[in-house]
This record gives sequence, C-alpha cells and structure tokens, in this order.
Amino acid sequence: MNYLYVLIPLFILILLYLICIKPSSHGKQKCTPLMGWFYAHRGLHENASPFNSPENSLEAFKRAINSGYGIELDVQLTKDKKVVVFHDDNLSRICGIDKAISDFTYDELRQFRLLSSNCIIPLFNDVLQLINGKVPLIVEIKAPSKADEISIYTVKILDTYKGIYCIESFNPLSVAWFCKNRPDIIRGQLCDKFWNFPEYRGKLLYLILQNMMFNIIAKPHFIAFNIKNKNSIPYRIIKFLYKPCTVAWAVRSDDDYINNKDEFDLIIFENIQPGVTK
Repeated sequence: MNYLYVLIPLFILILLYLICIKPSSHGKQKCTPLMGWFYAHRGLHENASPFNSPENSLEAFKRAINSGYGIELDVQLTKDKKVVVFHDDNLSRICGIDKAISDFTYDELRQFRLLSSNCIIPLFNDVLQLINGKVPLIVEIKAPSKADEISIYTVKILDTYKGIYCIESFNPLSVAWFCKNRPDIIRGQLCDKFWNFPEYRGKLLYLILQNMMFNIIAKPHFIAFNIKNKNSIPYRIIKFLYKPCTVAWAVRSDDDYINNKDEFDLIIFENIQPGVTK
C-alpha cells in the first residue's frame, strides 16, 4: 500500500496542473471572425535595402492590406502614455538608439526613422485609421511590466475601432486583465519554451509561463505558439485535451508553411506571401 502514498499526491498534482492550463472552453467559436486569413507579421515588411516598408510601419501595413492579408502588430507605451506600434523594448535594432521606447515622449520619437527609411514610429490610432476595418488585426500587447496600464490605454483606442481584431500577449496578466474587464474581446496567450533562452533559463517564473499555468486566470481564447517548439509537452497536452484555437508564429519559409498549415488554425508569417484567401 505504500505506493498509494506516491500515486495519490502525483494524481492530485497532475489534476491541478490540468486545471491550471485549461484555456477558455469557447475559444474556437470566439475566434471564428479571425478565420480564413493569413496574418502578416508586423505588416508585409521588408527590413532590407531600400527599406521602403520596414516592420510595423504604415507602409508595411498598406502593403498587407493591398495584398489581402490580415495584420499582426505590437503596441507599447511612450513616456507620455501614447500607444505606439513598435516591437522591441529597445530602439537599438530599428532606430540605432540604445534606449527604451518608454524613455521618450512621442514628439521625441518622431525624430527617429525606422531603419534607413523615411518611416517613423506610428501611433496606434493612425494605424487603425489606415486599416479601417479592411482586414482583421492581431494586436500584441508588449507588457514587460504594468500590464494593466498598457491594457487600459490600448482598449480605450480599440473601443473607437469598428474592424475585426483580437489581442494577445506573452504577459498572462495582460490577458487576464482582458478576461476580467473586457471578456467580449478575443484574447490569446503567446507562449514559447522560455528555458531555451539563456536569459530565462533557471527562473521559476518562466518555467511556469512556458507550462502555461497562468491560463487559469487568463482563460485565453487561443494559444499562439512558436512553431519551432510546437512539440513541447504543455502545448501538446492543451491541444489534445482542450482543442483551443491555435496560432502559429512565425512562419518564415515555404517549408515552414507546408509543415504547419494543418497543425494550426491561424498562420502569422513573414518573408513569404502565402495564398490570399479573401
């Protein structure tokens, strides 16, 4: 009977884990408006010479719209609490300035150019005016801290927008904010095998994140997962047991597309142009 002292606690732990990782029960149904589109990662961009349409620029978004693609983009806050569209926490890679977006007001950011183009960091408002409901939108909320703050500012702007959209974030506290305060908005949890990265390896928080145990508070309608790590055990368990809507990021080659088009419900892509479906 001694083995029961091991099996019973193990069973309880497994049961608790399965409860923690359960996403929304209505994810597939909720995500129906997003279906049937391919999503251009940071717009249909070209981060190479002649830099006419760098990532997360109005030009990249225009190209995506004209090509019939949905759009994935990133939002974060400036020093003066303007919501701008920009991916990195630091300006170094795109603007050549080794400082954070949050170190500058928007008027100050307007001085910088994206790569070697004439494009500036756009306001989220301006991007929404450009898209104007022509294609669906995946809004990634960049919330390394103050998840409530960026979520509140973002949703105030989205409430004036009439097109189809959803939000997603790596920070489950941001997704949980939408679950609690705006359950009407489609929400997704971004995830990866964080312990593959040296800066996250060995940290308990990132072990919990990569095992998606915050789903218990975020209740995401979809799971957006790095295609390189799609065979990870947590993702496979969730997909098998709960059958949520799944989003692939980022498909960057024809081989990636062929290997993942039947695995995921939605595809976020770059560097290729998959067939237009709308």
